[in-house]
Amino acid sequence: CKSCGIGIKIHLFNTKKVNKVTFDINKQLAFISTIEGKILTTGEIRTAIENAGFSVNSIKQSNE
Repeated sequence: CKSCGIGIKIHLFNTKKVNKVTFDINKQLAFISTIEGKILTTGEIRTAIENAGFSVNSIKQSNE
């Protein structure tokens, strides 16, 4: 839901490494873009999402 995404975005932006977060709600996917020159680890992603109250099934990274 839209309000669920807000909580996830807040926790991801709090890492100070995220530039943009978009969601495909139907597929339950989050697309995260980092700030140029910043590295966001899978552990940081997992922690941010779990701190927002959600679970993580898998994380796939792309350089696109």
